[in-house]
Amino acid sequence: MSNNQINLGKFSHQGQVRELNEDSIGSPGLYQIPWELQAQRGVLVCVADGMGGHAAGEVASKMAVDALFKIFYASSERDPKRALQISYAAANQEVYELAQKDETKAKMGTTMVAGLLKGKDLYLANVGDSRAYLIHNGKIQQLSRDHSLVAEQIRMGFITEEQARSSLQRNVITRAIGIEPEVKVDIISHRLKSNDALVLCSDGLSNELTDADILRVVMENFKPQDAVEKMIALANERGARDNVSAIVVRMPL
Repeated sequence: MSNNQINLGKFSHQGQVRELNEDSIGSPGLYQIPWELQAQRGVLVCVADGMGGHAAGEVASKMAVDALFKIFYASSERDPKRALQISYAAANQEVYELAQKDETKAKMGTTMVAGLLKGKDLYLANVGDSRAYLIHNGKIQQLSRDHSLVAEQIRMGFITEEQARSSLQRNVITRAIGIEPEVKVDIISHRLKSNDALVLCSDGLSNELTDADILRVVMENFKPQDAVEKMIALANERGARDNVSAIVVRMPL
């Protein structure tokens, strides 16, 4: 798929262990956003990783992504960061209110990382440990900041990134959509260059693939859909203990 020469690939898989896929992904094509509205508001993509028993994680992630796209593209807010903030707040409220009403969904929540592209400007919003990477000039950089216990331990110097990969606490999230009445969202902006690639993924991918793996696959596969499918195939080859989802967006040359 392309919009204004932005090439986009997306894929989500339940992995090799989980019975359900509790990840959700969002793109303008999946939500049938008209080209004119994309040109006006920007191209929004996101990945959400749900949590909670009895398939509640699947409900939480789908509800959050639905709300994000509905509110964002209906909004008249011109400031992209503010528009994302409003949309995340609405998503949080919808998930939180359902969790309060339905006992079977009492502990549900979801991570959510979203990228908004307006021309070459990227606006990134994140809650949880689903990630956003930038690939530029043959190097990879994580743009998002993980909201997890092991990420905090790394930042404080208690453990290394390698130790975090095998930590029994690696799935403990410190911030998520739908857990509290209000949620704090990290929102940053970044100026993209020609041929840059943006990678959004759930931790099911980043737990199985190193940053170097992600860089290599995206560099070797110019078409975003090929890159996405090969990354997820590699995660599955390595056992894919969790659901695996990714979106790759490549800027025009």
